[in-house]
Amino acid sequence: MAQRPIISFLLGAALLATHAAAEQPASTVHPTAQRLTPRSGDTATLRSEHFVIQYDPAYLTAEQVEEARKVAEAGWRHCAGRFGIEGPAQIVLDLSPDFLGATGFAVPAEANPRGGRQQEARIGVRYGDLDYLGLPAPYVITHEIAHLFSGSLGGSALGEGIADWGAGGFAGVPMAHWWGRALRQGDLWIDPEALFLSGEFAPAPEVNEVIRTARYAESGLLVFYLVERFGWERTRRFAEEYDRLRGPLESNEDRRRRFAERPRNPSRRTAPPAIPSAAAIRTLIEQRLGVAWDTLREDWERRMGETPMPAEASARLVLAQQIYGAIRNYEMWLIEQRAGPSATTRTVVREAFTAANAALARGDFQEAGRALSRARRIVGYLRNPPLTT
Repeated sequence: MAQRPIISFLLGAALLATHAAAEQPASTVHPTAQRLTPRSGDTATLRSEHFVIQYDPAYLTAEQVEEARKVAEAGWRHCAGRFGIEGPAQIVLDLSPDFLGATGFAVPAEANPRGGRQQEARIGVRYGDLDYLGLPAPYVITHEIAHLFSGSLGGSALGEGIADWGAGGFAGVPMAHWWGRALRQGDLWIDPEALFLSGEFAPAPEVNEVIRTARYAESGLLVFYLVERFGWERTRRFAEEYDRLRGPLESNEDRRRRFAERPRNPSRRTAPPAIPSAAAIRTLIEQRLGVAWDTLREDWERRMGETPMPAEASARLVLAQQIYGAIRNYEMWLIEQRAGPSATTRTVVREAFTAANAALARGDFQEAGRALSRARRIVGYLRNPPLTT
């Protein structure tokens, strides 16, 4: 008897998936990741000391926008202290961007190539979707501001880690060395030798919970440790050179696959992407940081192991990473569909993930885990609908 509700739920999800595939017109234009455009409709503006805030009043209330203004100004001040510099004097903050596959974006200021007016730095945050995405506004907004404060490092190998270090936490849990132990126990950890040096780890053709956590949280923990030991300026200089040797934090197999799948210009011969040299990265670490990688890693692992790990905070951290990683995976899959799920079906998925995040927010970790499992099952049926005859 205890299994019957689950079976009914799965059958319902299967029917929903089949119905969704049938009712979606083939001509539907699928959404584009990182489109970076405002929603169509009216745009209102609110100005503050460091931000020009743009939003669609049909999606956000004045109270939400005022809350975002306070969070953004606090994030700017936090990053100024974290990075030790004055960041962009004026940032355009779009609270109603129209894209999938991430929660926010950051675009640094740049001069108009034709000599015109300089384009202002801008960030975007899906502010009206945060209950569904499960990310607190202070984390998301401060993370994107940190990208701007980090300058050219924003898109580097450690760029997301630097932004997470800049934000200082995740899901309301302040960053601490014990995170490494918690993430490892939650199967959200890639061996540092493989992730940061060799690239020899299991491929992840799609963004999933493990690779997303590695690129943000694990990378952020390394930056956290390096800044604590060597200071931000020395870490910044190292990160610049490290990026040239490592490239994106992806597996070697994924790097080769990306090269093989991309369109090629027959008139231009392009060399295959360079596989990172662990030996060269080891040499760089010793030259720039004055310590061998093995010694550095041993000390880092020691700090992660010795720092007390609070049970409630570690459970919250792992669940939050799992839920958000699952959402990213779902949305990146959604982007690739020529004829994706209907609006009704997408609402069902959204409500399932929102329920998981609501349970997490109130500290009901068991219910959050169950809700996450339900959301995963629905997405699983959408991705692999049962055959019908």
